[in-house]
Amino acid sequence: MRFDVAMRPAVRLREQASGFAAAQAERSTVLRAAAAQWWDDRTSRERWLLGVLAAVAIVAGLDRLVWHPLDTARTTALAEIARDDRIAAQLRVAGPDVARIAAARTGTLSTLVTDRAAKAGLTIARIEPQGANVAVSLDGVGFDALVDWFAALDRDAGVSVVDLKVDRRPDPGIVNAEATLTER
Repeated sequence: MRFDVAMRPAVRLREQASGFAAAQAERSTVLRAAAAQWWDDRTSRERWLLGVLAAVAIVAGLDRLVWHPLDTARTTALAEIARDDRIAAQLRVAGPDVARIAAARTGTLSTLVTDRAAKAGLTIARIEPQGANVAVSLDGVGFDALVDWFAALDRDAGVSVVDLKVDRRPDPGIVNAEATLTER
């Protein structure tokens, strides 16, 4: 008895589905017959004009849905290729500089900064590693020598200034500086 009760909704659904499919088939047949009758009622000139209109609509749809997206993707891809070619050319030109910078990077960043400061004639008052960065303090240095040292670090060793605080001293051109430096 329970089995019969459990099966009733499934049987009912199956009957409803078959009834729905039959109704859809009947509607489809009626619509086809109405469309055929409508087409037969048109004159040959109207049929020809409707055919041309359908062809134009298909061509316009293909243009907007297929050709235009493909053309846009092609244009974007060509722009990306041109950009990549420019980057590759810049890398070829920079190759010797990259090798020189890599050769200059022997030891830690603290060692590199200290050595470069000594070569520039600057004395570092305090140096502290801060993760990937290094904080340096310089007291009583010439402003021009400081700027030249930063430029040389950037150009020759690939070390750039992340943060900089410069305080002037009473003597002209002499400053105290605190800088945070990092490797590129």
